[in-house]
Amino acid sequence: MDTTYSHLSSSPSLFNYLGDTANAQSALQDVVEKSKQANALGDAFSAFNGELQGNQIDTYLEKIESGEASLNGNTIANYLDFNRQKLASELSDLAAKLGVSDDTKLTVSKGELVIESSQGEQEFDKTTLRLQQYLEKDTNLTSLIQQTSRLSQFKEWGDATSFASTLQEKGTDEATIQSFLKEARTSVTSDNTLIFNKNGFGFSADGKTDALIDAFEKQ
Repeated sequence: MDTTYSHLSSSPSLFNYLGDTANAQSALQDVVEKSKQANALGDAFSAFNGELQGNQIDTYLEKIESGEASLNGNTIANYLDFNRQKLASELSDLAAKLGVSDDTKLTVSKGELVIESSQGEQEFDKTTLRLQQYLEKDTNLTSLIQQTSRLSQFKEWGDATSFASTLQEKGTDEATIQSFLKEARTSVTSDNTLIFNKNGFGFSADGKTDALIDAFEKQ
């Protein structure tokens, strides 16, 4: 049997709800609630993009700290997971299409996407050149990479401030906490690099806070 048909046929259809008012009402309510959540998240992310005019990451980090940001820590983490799933599919297709097998680096710097050549200052190889041309045309993918990059950095900062709160509750002196946060802020506001190949991807910001926490706890 065609697998697509099998997948679709397993979903409830109109006939499942005929004569069953309770299930029909429950299903309709579920659709309405999910639609509301999606709209609310979409509005919050639109505000998020608006507040990042000029790539003002430092300003947004301060808003997260003060509770004034349009997206809170949990929403940022959820949106990051959503974007990662979408980006994984996009990059997998791109790697297959262009024949990308080795690690390829795309750095998000000052709001721009910069391709790093394995040959340094030398001319791009054929695959890298094709990638550059592809990204120049596919603005949706470029935007997705930039958004996910920002979200990964804000997720790291959220983890850092959460750990700082824990330290505060334990009575750690303020100077030590501020020193930790200063180092964490530097690590998440620097350029973020996407590294991908045919098997997967990751950002250079990923896990930086965990590394800082491990180093802090070993002191």
